[in-house]
Amino acid sequence: MAALEMGYELGLRQVQKLVMTPRLQQALQLLQMPMTQLEQLIEEEMAENPVLDISQESDEREVSGGSETGADKKDEKRSEEEKEREEIDWNRLFDTDQIRPGRWERESRPDDDREPDIEDNTGLREHVLSEIRLIPMSRNHYEIVEYLVGCLDDDGYIRGITLDEIAEYFDVTAEEIEIVRRKLMKIDPPGIGSFDLQECLLAQMEVEGIEDELSHEIVTEHLDDFMHKRFPKLSTLLGRPISDIQRSAEIISKLDPKPGIRFSRDEPRFVIPDLIVDKIEGEYVVYANDRHLPRLTISPVYQGMLAKQDHSEAKAYLGDRLNAARWLIKTIEQRRRTMIRVMSYIVDYQRDFFERGERYLRPLTLQEVADGVGMHESTISRVTSGKYVQTPKGVFELKYFFGGGLQRRTGETVSVRAVKRIIRELIENEDSQRPLSDERIAEQLRDREYRIARRTVSKYREQMNILPARLRQYKTA
Repeated sequence: MAALEMGYELGLRQVQKLVMTPRLQQALQLLQMPMTQLEQLIEEEMAENPVLDISQESDEREVSGGSETGADKKDEKRSEEEKEREEIDWNRLFDTDQIRPGRWERESRPDDDREPDIEDNTGLREHVLSEIRLIPMSRNHYEIVEYLVGCLDDDGYIRGITLDEIAEYFDVTAEEIEIVRRKLMKIDPPGIGSFDLQECLLAQMEVEGIEDELSHEIVTEHLDDFMHKRFPKLSTLLGRPISDIQRSAEIISKLDPKPGIRFSRDEPRFVIPDLIVDKIEGEYVVYANDRHLPRLTISPVYQGMLAKQDHSEAKAYLGDRLNAARWLIKTIEQRRRTMIRVMSYIVDYQRDFFERGERYLRPLTLQEVADGVGMHESTISRVTSGKYVQTPKGVFELKYFFGGGLQRRTGETVSVRAVKRIIRELIENEDSQRPLSDERIAEQLRDREYRIARRTVSKYREQMNILPARLRQYKTA
């Protein structure tokens, strides 16, 4: 047998790779910004970059559908090649593994140590992300945990998606996703990112160092009996006196079944819609709600100074500021076009909702929109995150139009929101002396051709914070 030889070899290899520059990261972060943050960013950039100026031209903004606008006419004058150079390809950006989450970070001085402004009423997702940044982890795991945080509902749970689905999205094993999720469950508030109540309570007991064996056994094996206060039954099953059961009940009752709820904003929230949908002559038109934003342009004064400047350092500075200004203007414009494009698809897809109401909301996923508009799913996620739209039906978060579905016997698939609306209406119209049980509601829905189990009705009712039938009953004297 020939001996194996070991050694070094020098060679060249050509590899095509997208380098994630700071400006591309800025473009992605700007895409995710809601209108209020974008307005603040523009003010800051105007103060720091002298090359930026406010256009005095009439402000013609782009709309979907409808007639030709000033922006459209300007586009006609540009060659296809020029437009192609200016277009930001969001899809290419998401093929890289170099994307890092975070705030919009300007190309500023390395010693710029100003503290960012943080609102007192920080939301759940913002709080969790700020906590997770304190835990060392790889870039890949950070991207996974950011995705998990995006899946959290207001109670702090991950619902409607499985480990296998997340693993398939990131092309990793479900075990690796679980490792990251377990880290998430241990940060403040503990239990965040759980799939169910039992998991949430056990995570809190671990973090808080609760080692009481009886409490652990109750949560692990007899949670339903505990929730319905069947203490005598628990005493018999576990062979422990009622006093021990009550002591464990006190321990468990101090845990938080909805760790995310304290971050919800109960006070009225005032939002500025990023988009507006109007119905004009029977057709829905989408346009960006950005007329209050300054229309940025390049200052002709500084352009002239750059052309005449001989001093190399001054010329380099002005050139750098000019490039930064052009990039910002182009990115803001591309953000507007992308948002309009995505919302236009949603309006077309959910037309029955806009015409007839919530009952006719159809199931819709980010991937379906991504396929429909030819973009990456992550782009759609950023476009719809934290954005609001003003419509003839009211103001909605863009995430409102997404959700899973429930199949009817007719083959039609109906959105979960529509089913919840029917459940709420049935309960609102019930006899207060004989309220509908979850089983009875399920039967009425099945009479309407919906395939739904009692436990599903119970889950939807709990998500809408509606009490069970025994607690809704009102008895007259």
